[in-house]
Amino acid sequence: MAALLPHKPPPTAWLLALLPAVCSVPAAGAEPGWLYYGGDQGGRHYSEAAQIDRSNVQDLEVAWTFRSGDMATYGEEMKKTSTQSTPILLPAAAGESLVYCTPFNRVIALDPASGAQRWSFDPQIDHGGDRPFRCRGVSYALEPRTPVGRACRHRLYLSTHDRQLWAIDATDGRPCAGFGEGGRVQLYGDEGLVPG
Repeated sequence: MAALLPHKPPPTAWLLALLPAVCSVPAAGAEPGWLYYGGDQGGRHYSEAAQIDRSNVQDLEVAWTFRSGDMATYGEEMKKTSTQSTPILLPAAAGESLVYCTPFNRVIALDPASGAQRWSFDPQIDHGGDRPFRCRGVSYALEPRTPVGRACRHRLYLSTHDRQLWAIDATDGRPCAGFGEGGRVQLYGDEGLVPG
């Protein structure tokens, strides 16, 4: 993961890192940030922000790079991955982190200005099966019934390789105890029903 600043043309692979810069300047009347997978609740993959456009995109350069550590940790299993994660930029009340997930479903929150890791969450997935490892992103939700300042008022939802749904606190990455069992629900069972 990398962030870009004006100067040299970036490699195509780093274009996802434009999100912090593009999302930090909202268009008039638009909701700021990149809070949802696909940019908005409709998944348009579009931002009305005008700070970066065709006339200056070639002037961007890498501002920081972040490595998740998956290559060193999982080695040969990296051949069975498909990196497709869409980072989201959390609102200020939720910590204003740039959050993404690795192909092994680890969730990592970064400081969007420096690229420093703020926290991470590892659901310890089951690596069995023939499906490729991937994570397309996490979803953010404000839980209005949870009082301000309490754990899990700001939540991230993560669907994992081993078919579990996790709810974690968007401010620190800890599982939401009141969601399922220890912050997770199994998305399949013997009866095909979702428990909880």
